[in-house]
Amino acid sequence: MTIDLTAQRLTVYRDGVLIAASAISTGSLGRETPTGVFTVLEKKVWHRSTTYDNAPMPYMQRLTSKGIAIHAGDLPGYPASHGCIRLPNKFAELLFGVTQLGTQVMITDDNEIAEQSRIAAEYERAKEDYARTVSDQQAAADRVLINHARAKAAHEKAVREHEAEMARYKAAVASK
Repeated sequence: MTIDLTAQRLTVYRDGVLIAASAISTGSLGRETPTGVFTVLEKKVWHRSTTYDNAPMPYMQRLTSKGIAIHAGDLPGYPASHGCIRLPNKFAELLFGVTQLGTQVMITDDNEIAEQSRIAAEYERAKEDYARTVSDQQAAADRVLINHARAKAAHEKAVREHEAEMARYKAAVASK
């Protein structure tokens, strides 16, 4: 289930396929609905708010221990609740029937989407920088190995030449 605070829309997916959508009314200014990923913690067909004057909350699905819930309620066409997600009565009833305790609910808005996009772009840049660094380090290591192999070959040649010269010297000394 996804709740878009900016669009004031709830969408329900099953196995990645959209199966239902509805207009909603969420938290008003100063009583904003929180963003994040939540799970349905409690379900009651009929519930009354213990915080807000015994207000009716039909088909209540609690998302937080602080009282944020999805339930049937008035939809004036704009955010107007104390933080809950209000749905049309019939949709709330149908939704109540397809969810269960533990159902995941993602609540987001344009700011959250922009922040997630920024984080994803930053991650991609970091990943590219890391790949470049690893590639540069591998190239440097390859150059070191090539230079080492050349130096080793030059050293071995010098040792052979020295040994040949010493053999000639010993032969010349022995022949005198």
